[in-house]
Amino acid sequence: MPILIVFLFVVGVFAIMMETIAPFGIAAAIGLLIIGASGWLAVAEFGPALGLLYCIFALVVAVVTARFSVRGGLIVMTLRPPRSTAGDESDKPPDEAELHGPAVGQTVVVVQPLRPTGSILWEGRRLPARTSQAEIAIPSGARAVVRAKESIYWIVAPATNESASRSASADPPASSDAASG
Repeated sequence: MPILIVFLFVVGVFAIMMETIAPFGIAAAIGLLIIGASGWLAVAEFGPALGLLYCIFALVVAVVTARFSVRGGLIVMTLRPPRSTAGDESDKPPDEAELHGPAVGQTVVVVQPLRPTGSILWEGRRLPARTSQAEIAIPSGARAVVRAKESIYWIVAPATNESASRSASADPPASSDAASG
């Protein structure tokens, strides 16, 4: 009989801990009923004095278990944003250049060859870009004209001589500055 009492006590504590998975008090109520049954058996087996001592012990353990299970369950079940890895810049909010980049029709400098994706330079900032047509490649240092923005990419096309000369005075390429300086 003592083995049955201990078994019922363990099953009752386990049912209370299941409250983290099956909320709304159902598992805790079942666990308390099972622990109560083990207390009743303890009183019948060991007498009123020792059985009452067991019931007090079981009640304290059940309350502590319920408190930590419910509190831990609330912590475990809470939705949190995913953890970021150190140095991962994908979590950072977009800066102004990514939100308000070059205007459509503006000429930019290619700093990483576009085959079809790469990078462009606009007001000293590198921005992700891709060519307007997949078969077109634009080499590094060349000028390109912004056509649109899709997702994170600025869609560009090779600049014609007319559009490049029109904006040459406003935005000289970084490579010519380095060569002349």
